[in-house]
Amino acid sequence: MNRRRRINRVQKRSRILSLLKKRGLWKVSALMVLLLSFVFILKLLYMEISERLTVRQIQVIGNHLLSDREILSMGGLKKGESILSLKTSEVRKRLIQSSWIKEAYIRKELPHRVLVYVQEVKPVALLQRGKRFYMIDREGNILEEIKEKVSFLPVIRISRNHKGLLREALLLARVIRKEGFFPESEIKIEGTKPEDLTIVVDGRIIKIGKGKYRDKLIRLVQVEKKIENKAIPVEFVDLRFDKRVIVRVKREG
Repeated sequence: MNRRRRINRVQKRSRILSLLKKRGLWKVSALMVLLLSFVFILKLLYMEISERLTVRQIQVIGNHLLSDREILSMGGLKKGESILSLKTSEVRKRLIQSSWIKEAYIRKELPHRVLVYVQEVKPVALLQRGKRFYMIDREGNILEEIKEKVSFLPVIRISRNHKGLLREALLLARVIRKEGFFPESEIKIEGTKPEDLTIVVDGRIIKIGKGKYRDKLIRLVQVEKKIENKAIPVEFVDLRFDKRVIVRVKREG
């Protein structure tokens, strides 16, 4: 009898444990179904909201050389796409691949607006190679080949393989543009080495040499006033020597 009772107790315990396991699995299964349903509903809501929150206005700020249309094309931005799925980091990456754009920042303003801030690379001069002209930045990087010369930029025409000469020519071009020397004039920067750098301004030859460009050009302005007042025919002006200006007068005949 005692043995039979013990067997009955073991069987009852087994049935109880089995029932508890079944109930536990059912609860887990029910929880999984609820979780999946919740995720599905969230996805549907996201899709619905994404369709409603579309890009309707794109404002570009900071561009002076590139048009809004060019910037939007570079960044792959267009109206009508979902503002939520728009990845600003990818837009920025596409924009700064352009040689014209130094930095870019994109901001989403819900529900329908996107702001694009750009910092453009400013051309410093035109680099002449044979009959071709290229816009270059302050580091000498080529921005774009152009078909016609741009009057407001100095033209650099130097030896192709002389990096030091190009660096000095760019420094000179930056001083000319920043300080506003020779406004509305056609300017060429030529030379075979830094010490022989020469500016040709509307046909006037100015030997400027290497370094101290601002000081030299200020001296030139002072001397040119005297030359104009006295109507002296000048062959060239030499600024290569410290605190001196040499004016070579044209010979008659």
